[in-house]
Amino acid sequence: MNGSRWALPAFVLATAAAVQAQDAPAAAKPDLHLSVESAQEIAAQKVRQWPRLIETEKGSVTVYEPQIEALEGTKMTARAALSFTPTGGEPVFGVAFFEARVAVDRDARRVDIEELSATKVRFPNITNEQESQYAAFLTKEIASWRQAVSLDTVQASLAVSQRESATTKGIQATPRRS
Repeated sequence: MNGSRWALPAFVLATAAAVQAQDAPAAAKPDLHLSVESAQEIAAQKVRQWPRLIETEKGSVTVYEPQIEALEGTKMTARAALSFTPTGGEPVFGVAFFEARVAVDRDARRVDIEELSATKVRFPNITNEQESQYAAFLTKEIASWRQAVSLDTVQASLAVSQRESATTKGIQATPRRS
């Protein structure tokens, strides 16, 4: 980082006693026949859940709504945008990758997240060691974010991820060499 004004390592090292994660609101009761009112409630609940804010002595970390990448058996993977805003500073944006152990209840159309961990965190100009520290920090904080997600929401997110993957298939990001 070499004196960077962002001071990203500080938010990980100074959070042991200062972090207060917001708890997710209670999940809506599953309903096999989704009425207009319950659909509106689910949408309102989604708005209340994201983004999530983690306050630290050195600033705040914002975790934006995750995008589910895969659901295979009881394992779900996702990614989410992050930002770290040092006190009195400008936000720095990054991304976190997550794995979760889930229980899928197809009858209730519900996915219960039973165990959630951050597997990787990326911010500009950080080392592999800092990535590991940030992932450990997030894993500790998100442990209290137990929640249930609508199976329909998970399936819709998976469909978007599959379309994105199909759209970018064959695109090369490496520049040509002359």
